Amino acid sequence: MNKKEIKYGLILNAAKSVFAEMGYHKASVSKIAKKAGIGDGTVYLYFSNKEDILKKLFHNTIHDDLSPKAEELVEGINDPRLKLYEFVRNHLHYFGDDYTLSRIIQIEARQSSSEIREAMKPGIRRYFTLIEAIIEDGQKKGVFRKDISKKTARQVIFGSLDEVVTCWVLSSRTYPLSSKVDEVYRALLTAVYNFSFIENFPWTMQPKEFSTK
Repeated sequence: MNKKEIKYGLILNAAKSVFAEMGYHKASVSKIAKKAGIGDGTVYLYFSNKEDILKKLFHNTIHDDLSPKAEELVEGINDPRLKLYEFVRNHLHYFGDDYTLSRIIQIEARQSSSEIREAMKPGIRRYFTLIEAIIEDGQKKGVFRKDISKKTARQVIFGSLDEVVTCWVLSSRTYPLSSKVDEVYRALLTAVYNFSFIENFPWTMQPKEFSTK
């Protein structure tokens, strides 16, 4: 990693802390620069303004990190039910491992301008495409029900995961988000599962490689 990449990452990490601590609207480039231990002018060498920083932070998170990791995890898995499990597990572990990032993605990014929300779309589309591919695979193999469109199934899956993460971020209780993996998976599998499918399948992952522990 060269100096420019290091400085770029330093600014994004500082912005993440500042946005989560005081909220996007109260944050400023000066406060981000101070947190990063650099001058304001250095920030402007990499980003146009505070809005640009949030755009890049979201894009890097969803399009360049979360989505590729999820795609890699499900690649090569033949059983769509296991694909769904790995997708759920990765989503909840990813956000559960970084409360600060989760707060920005779940809360701050949604209170921003239409321009920022527009910039979020490529990452969201990539993530949605993967969910729909999992559903479509399950429908083709007869494992997932076909009376629900892949778009509707995707909305149910993403909406549920999104709500679980948001509730965790806003909760006054302290608990690991990863503890919700099996419960959320069972709920989502119930929603999309084709119950006329003959083969039996465990609702909770028992094999070691699918353990959430």
